[in-house]
Amino acid sequence: RHCTRRWRAKRRSAMGADVLARLPDAALGAVLALLDWDSLERALAASHAVREAVHGGALVRLAAFPDTAWNPGRAARLLAAAPRLRILQIATCATLPEMELARCIRALPLLRHLELHHLELSAGLVLDSLAAARPPLQSLALTGTILASSRALSRLLATLTVVESLILGGFSELSSVHLGLIATDCLSLEHLTLRQCQQLDLVDFDVLRKSRVRNLVISLCLGPISLACSMPARSLRHLGLHHVDIPTAALLRALSFLQHLCTLELTSFCLEDFVLSNHSCIAALFLHNCSVTLGFALHRLPALRECELACCSGLQSVAVTDCPALVALDLSMQRKLTTLQLSDLPAMKSLNLWGCDKLYQDASSNLIIQGCPLLQVKWQTRPFTHLIF
Repeated sequence: RHCTRRWRAKRRSAMGADVLARLPDAALGAVLALLDWDSLERALAASHAVREAVHGGALVRLAAFPDTAWNPGRAARLLAAAPRLRILQIATCATLPEMELARCIRALPLLRHLELHHLELSAGLVLDSLAAARPPLQSLALTGTILASSRALSRLLATLTVVESLILGGFSELSSVHLGLIATDCLSLEHLTLRQCQQLDLVDFDVLRKSRVRNLVISLCLGPISLACSMPARSLRHLGLHHVDIPTAALLRALSFLQHLCTLELTSFCLEDFVLSNHSCIAALFLHNCSVTLGFALHRLPALRECELACCSGLQSVAVTDCPALVALDLSMQRKLTTLQLSDLPAMKSLNLWGCDKLYQDASSNLIIQGCPLLQVKWQTRPFTHLIF
């Protein structure tokens, strides 16, 4: 009876291996990419067909989630089993030794997409390994607390000649000098995101115009940042500024040169008398949790289709005129808004005024709407005190 059980177990194992062996490499790789690292280790240990397929290049994507348990040599074993890995994503690298991570990166010559988050790097071994291995990366994301030297970062940037998407966060030494290196060395770069770079004090759009950067996002840089722009930047299409300190006058001056900009996103921004006019290409404008001390006005924006101002403290007056393509305007949760003027908006269909308490409670409030034949207003149950059509 004992021999019969062992024979049946071997037969089931052989049948399972045969089924996995008959799967196409693409299908097997897609299934394995959905497994966590514990399940993947068990699959590699149990099936010879899985080991051969992974070593042959079936597994192209490997992701580690925050709850992945690390132990010495674990990452090295998994990555050694998949030398042709193309996508590596590790959500939490805080507990992974820097030397082991550097060794793993050197063992992946075909790597195309690399994401390492919550890094804690002090010696720059990972940056040096990337610079030495020179993998043809198409996207790179490095975030965390990175105390690597400026020279190590410069060496890494010099090797990223084909990268298209670059996310750098928590670099203590990243400055405007490295931004210039990114513009000159990363010839294929289109998406650039910089987070928590405390030494970044200048964004020179005249330097960026030499590159192909289309999307630029700067966030959580607490120090004051200056904007330099004296020539039109034709490649930039999307600009996002989140939790940064930039004077309103400098921002408006830069926008006057960014005439090909299509989307502008501002979060936790301090604005003083924001007046945007005569911009030919901007199609979407998003302001979230911004502090607006005076007024907000949009004039003669022919391409603007969507505008959203949500939870902007201090905003008292809004004027939107001569925007023929504007379809939706969201002014929700503007508690201090008392004056709203809309005119010459023939395509406008939606106006969200939910949460604008003073606009319908204050006797001195005014809502003036002219030239908006398709408009539908979403408000609270109580009517406005003064409504002029």
